[in-house]
Amino acid sequence: METRTTSVLLVDDDPANLATLEAVLEPLGQRLVMVRSGRDALRCVLEEDFAVILLDVRLGDMSGLEVMELLRERERNRRTPILLMTAADIEVPELLEGYAHGAVDYLGKPLIPQMLRAKVATFVELQLAREQVRRQQDAQRVLERKQWEAEQSGRLHALLLQAPVAVAITRGPDFILEFANAFYEKVMGRAVEPGQPLLALFPELEAQPGLLENLRRVLETGEPFLGKEFPVTLNRGQGGAPEEAYFDFIYQAARDPDGHITGVISISVEVTGHVRARRHSERLAEELHSRTAALRESEERLRLAMESTALGTWDYNPLTRTLNWDARCKELVGVPPDTRPSLELFYSKMFPEDRERVAAAMQRAMDPAGGGEYDVEYRNLEPREGAEWWCRAMGRVHFEQGRVVRFTGTVQDVSERKRAERERGRLLDEARQRAEQLRGLTEASLAINAVEGIPPALSLIAERARVLGGAQRCMVSLTDGHEGVESITALSLADPSLARRGDESWSEETGLAAQVRGSNQPLRLSRAELRERPPFPSPRGWLAVPLVGRDGANLGLLQLSDKETGDFTAEDEAIVMQLAQMASLAVEKIRLYELARTQRRNLLAALMQMPEPLAVLRGADFRIEMANLTFSRSVGERPLEGRPIREAMPELEGQDFFETLERVYHQGEVVLRKEVVLRWRRLPERFLREGIFNLALQPLRDGEGRVEGIIAVAFAVTDQVLSRREVEGLAEQLRQSEQRLITLAVDLEDRVRERTAQLQAVNQELESFSYSVSHDLRAPLRHIIGFAQLLERRAGPVLDEVSRGHLKTITTAARDGGTLIDDLLEFSRMGRAELRQSRVDLGEMVREVLRGLEPDMKGRSLEWRVGELPAVKADPVLVRQVLRNLLANALKYTRPRAHATIEVGAREVQGEVEVWVRDNGVGFDMRYADKLFGVFQRLHTVEQFEGTGIGLANVRRIISRHGGRTWAEGAVDQGATFHFTLPRAGS
Repeated sequence: METRTTSVLLVDDDPANLATLEAVLEPLGQRLVMVRSGRDALRCVLEEDFAVILLDVRLGDMSGLEVMELLRERERNRRTPILLMTAADIEVPELLEGYAHGAVDYLGKPLIPQMLRAKVATFVELQLAREQVRRQQDAQRVLERKQWEAEQSGRLHALLLQAPVAVAITRGPDFILEFANAFYEKVMGRAVEPGQPLLALFPELEAQPGLLENLRRVLETGEPFLGKEFPVTLNRGQGGAPEEAYFDFIYQAARDPDGHITGVISISVEVTGHVRARRHSERLAEELHSRTAALRESEERLRLAMESTALGTWDYNPLTRTLNWDARCKELVGVPPDTRPSLELFYSKMFPEDRERVAAAMQRAMDPAGGGEYDVEYRNLEPREGAEWWCRAMGRVHFEQGRVVRFTGTVQDVSERKRAERERGRLLDEARQRAEQLRGLTEASLAINAVEGIPPALSLIAERARVLGGAQRCMVSLTDGHEGVESITALSLADPSLARRGDESWSEETGLAAQVRGSNQPLRLSRAELRERPPFPSPRGWLAVPLVGRDGANLGLLQLSDKETGDFTAEDEAIVMQLAQMASLAVEKIRLYELARTQRRNLLAALMQMPEPLAVLRGADFRIEMANLTFSRSVGERPLEGRPIREAMPELEGQDFFETLERVYHQGEVVLRKEVVLRWRRLPERFLREGIFNLALQPLRDGEGRVEGIIAVAFAVTDQVLSRREVEGLAEQLRQSEQRLITLAVDLEDRVRERTAQLQAVNQELESFSYSVSHDLRAPLRHIIGFAQLLERRAGPVLDEVSRGHLKTITTAARDGGTLIDDLLEFSRMGRAELRQSRVDLGEMVREVLRGLEPDMKGRSLEWRVGELPAVKADPVLVRQVLRNLLANALKYTRPRAHATIEVGAREVQGEVEVWVRDNGVGFDMRYADKLFGVFQRLHTVEQFEGTGIGLANVRRIISRHGGRTWAEGAVDQGATFHFTLPRAGS
């Protein structure tokens, strides 16, 4: 992990003190620069920047305050934190002068290591945070520049048309406009027609000779010209009124293939907003300097007033309980000169909340066990000049033989000092607040750029903006397109009760939000200004800042209201503006990322759902970047993605497959191979499968046309090829049979026998052929469904209800046909599959089947009653099919019931197990019970209950092959019970 360091300047003329400071601050791991004079300190700050400066007030060549004043004269050092160190008690005027010059705090010697290290660490962290933000901004700029340069290749024309900068090309000495992109017209404020002179299109430029002189210089010399914040007056205001704008632009000579200059290419970026913002910041800095000077003058006046203030004296005799005041003391107590003093009078003139504390201080001072010192501050009951009147009483108690004999002291008006201390506290609070805002801005930048998705980003922006701006309410809204309609909002509240006020639409109703969005400039209203707008529910301050994209378009609005204390300030506005800029960049980045992710997801979903195996291979070693579901299912349980295909499927070696990939990759040609025989393994199977495929291999190219990968698609044609070969074989067999009939015509009995054998073989082949053809029917049905779904997605919105109904009918019919074919195949397999009997736990198998039927149970009120089920001897695969058919039927035919009850039970009868499935569904008429177990026999229509009529036929065939029986009982609307028997395990 990179260790970040910065520098700390230590200034003290005592080497021992420097050594102490070095020992205390060394654990921070920062660079410590130590000097022993004020001049050396000034020289160091000229050479580098410091996170914080520790400055001794008393130096040999000059005072620390003088050094600090010289430091603050340089703009670069005005905001450098300075901690003043002193070993002596500092006077209030000197203390105020230090704070006036920008001192952050005073540290008394001897220093407390933990406190010193904590304060220095705080400023070091702030400096590192600022440097990190600056590095991130520099890195962001470098990254954006590289991305911009990378996109230029092959996309120059599209970039010129869509670039978010004004681009124009002029030809000849008259600067005939040959090309201007849409952004150029937007910046210039009018549509332009190529082929006209520049001055004809923009006559106001004739009064600005500097612009045309630069163009002519580039045209004559070929040297590029760079303009920075160049002022240009354009007639693009309301009604074509002149408007001053600022641009950063580049004039570059356009040359023909022979290198002759034929015109000028101008690229312009409007920086009017940046220039105005910078000037606004400069005005704020001047205002701050003016306020600092005024504060310094105020502090000087305070110092003179304090020096000219006299002390009042008092004398108290505790033995006689007499109290004497001089005239100044009476004045400070607030009584006439002829007033007779007393403790009771003294307490009566004091603020009630301070009386107990002053009395306690007097008791402590008069305690012989104490030191006799008396020092207390209190407020007079009557204010002076409309402000609190603070006094400080100091005195000493004189003891004789353990008794108090005299108590004398002075009293002083310290109201000005108290006000100065409050002002110092306010300045320190403001400094801490600014530091926290900078820290919060840094943290917000990192957090916003790390979040994914627009709603979470808006919520985070609203929360951080509310905290940084010191507001109780913040709303962030994004505009929808170019209509200025807010579509996405996020609200952050310091107090949930604020959500009931319902004032979110106030800014829209008054037009202020539209004003900010239209001008892309912030707007700040004080409490006084809001009181003039009665519709606002609670006039406690309002600040709106626009979210502006890189192309200058408005993205949305950030609104703060209900300032916690006071009104929103210019500093609040500046901080929120910076956050808004970060938020705008983050919103644009998230939108681009989500668009790219959506497009990639849609493309990936389409490829993943293809019915044919498909894989994307990257690089010369053909690493599998993506394999769709069909591909993954066909190769079984093996890792694919990220592995070279030679490593993932080594069984393809020697089948001319890898050689074909090499040819596609190195020659860049599309290869289509028909009826290729491939042998592969479907893990965990150990044997090799064989199939016939039509292969399509398409090279993938990068932006420069280089082949970087291959898209491989395999179309399975095994069934079609085998069917064709079988038909051809049958034809050949028929020809040979005819020949044999002619040859063997002499022996009728042999001919009949051989003919019978041939017919039996043909029938078997025809049965196999029918099975193969039924398999081939699946492919066109899948294509019908797939293309119908594609047509619905692409043309669905423009089709009427009748057309969409036709599409739905096509899809439904194709799916039903596929289901019917699957059921027929299953029924056919049931008669030929070899029984593999073993011990089967019926209870565990019922639970397993029910888990697979859970999707059909959602949203229904069902009661399952599964009794104790024994173990049987049967084929587990076929018995699972029997249970699934019967339980699925029970679920289906109880669907009309508000509460369905399904029971599964069993009993042993004469060495076999009878199992039944009972439900309270629609039931059936027992007159038609003999039809239930026949193929395609149904007692209900498809509109009532879906199905093909093969499920129960499969049940009877499976049970019959096990030597069992099947029968059913039921009544209409009273439910049905289906029974079957199986051999008991061990029988």
